[in-house]
Amino acid sequence: MPHEYADHALGRTTVTGAGFALLGTVAGVGVAVCAVIAALQRDGSARSTA
Repeated sequence: MPHEYADHALGRTTVTGAGFALLGTVAGVGVAVCAVIAALQRDGSARSTA
């Protein structure tokens, strides 16, 4: 019984860790995309004003 519980807890921790890793990756990609878009807009506006 305790061994099965430990396996279940380990599996749940792994799933939770994978979920956080996925969220972190999605957040990182979103931030990168926003940064690229902001840089392109800034570059474009600077080029048009210059």
